[in-house]
Amino acid sequence: MRFLQGAALYLFVYLVLGLFNSAVMYTAVKFLHITPAVALGLIVVITVVGLFFGFKKSVELFFREEFSDSKLLIACIAQVIGFVVVATTVEELLAPVIKSTKLFQVASVFINFAAFFFTYWLSVRFILLRRRGEAG
Repeated sequence: MRFLQGAALYLFVYLVLGLFNSAVMYTAVKFLHITPAVALGLIVVITVVGLFFGFKKSVELFFREEFSDSKLLIACIAQVIGFVVVATTVEELLAPVIKSTKLFQVASVFINFAAFFFTYWLSVRFILLRRRGEAG
């Protein structure tokens, strides 16, 4: 249950950051007349920092163990990369099977949620919670 709760909190941070990034990009380009490249540079920095601290907080709240920042950073990077790889791979495999565009869009949402929770579990379980001397 802790994995689901932690992943749900982290997913909430992920979604809020996405909304924030959209608002920053829109405001910067539309009203402040900043080039999209400059706005994107700002957004990337904010997103990386936000994702790390969201991941850290989700682990601290639900697992109540102390982890080093370097271990948390490795687990966070592994989760993000794993999420992108797993979700993209599954969608690429299912794209030829699902012919309807609308159905594929709906399936994509569920694929992304499942991949997110799965990769969160993997990164926390096998990077953060693995004990010294334990095989695997």
